[in-house]
Amino acid sequence: MKKASFIPSLFVFLLVSHLLQGQINIDKNSVTGSWLGSINTGAIELRIIFNLSIVEKDSLVATLDSPDQGAKGIKLGPVTFTSETIKISAGALLAEYNGKIKNDTLIDGKWTKAGSSFDCNLTKLKTVFTINRPQEPKPPFPYTAEDVTFTNEKYNITLAGTLTIPVGTGPFPAVIMITGSGAQNRNEEIMGHKPFLVIADYLTRKGIAVLRYDDRGVGKSQGNYLNATSADFATDAEAAFNYLKSRSMINPQLIGFIGHSEGGLIAPIVAAGNKEISFIVSLAGPGVNGEQIILSQTADLSRLSGVDEVQIKESLSTNKELFNVLKKEADSDKAL
Repeated sequence: MKKASFIPSLFVFLLVSHLLQGQINIDKNSVTGSWLGSINTGAIELRIIFNLSIVEKDSLVATLDSPDQGAKGIKLGPVTFTSETIKISAGALLAEYNGKIKNDTLIDGKWTKAGSSFDCNLTKLKTVFTINRPQEPKPPFPYTAEDVTFTNEKYNITLAGTLTIPVGTGPFPAVIMITGSGAQNRNEEIMGHKPFLVIADYLTRKGIAVLRYDDRGVGKSQGNYLNATSADFATDAEAAFNYLKSRSMINPQLIGFIGHSEGGLIAPIVAAGNKEISFIVSLAGPGVNGEQIILSQTADLSRLSGVDEVQIKESLSTNKELFNVLKKEADSDKAL
């Protein structure tokens, strides 16, 4: 009888011990630090980092980093915490994170934004998150890099950029880099990448001077980007061309443009009216008109986001009608 009662008692003891060992005491101090996760929207996958810290009165506060979008230190809150769950509100982003705390290094949860919900499991980082961009050139450089400014006299605005000049006596051939659509800085920085910096470094090492500049209203450049058209940006590019002609180290007979995306449209606009421009290079520039581009992009992005074909067809039909109105009506106020 004693032996029979001992066996189940031992089993219960081992089971309880195992359950107790599996429990981790999660408190606010345990979750402080940086937590890395990713959100897959269907069209794109973005990494996000929640930074949790404790302030006075034992309150948790949070900030958000989006390394792929170049955003850092976005203030969030409030943060609601229990030993098993965490909720991080992001009112300014119309979003919210709800997570179930698995242990002190793993949180399973969802990121909800504007009515859409995405899986977003978080892993606690042991060290500060850094983006590895091995293609990005690092100083010292085997050439001269100058911060420069020049004036668009038509709009009376000053634009700022960087001019890289090869080593030697010159004068050197030169290229002016024109960014794509959207407000861009001189490096055309997007999602942590700096393609214009990489291209400028390569060309300058090969003996070609490069001028890259911040779009109007971006970085150190004056002006308002939102009110400008492609034709306006063409005057900015021509101002850059006129500036380079004034530099003694630049060969005025060998100055051209490299335009990316919309820049591939702006470069020929300038060149069509200025025979002094030596060459243009289009990087993924438009091969069809803007209407066709927008309709195609709308359809492609909608499909990647999971929109059904019926809705896509209806959206394209509506957009076509709007474009027809804009093409027929010269007065913008009447068109609206």
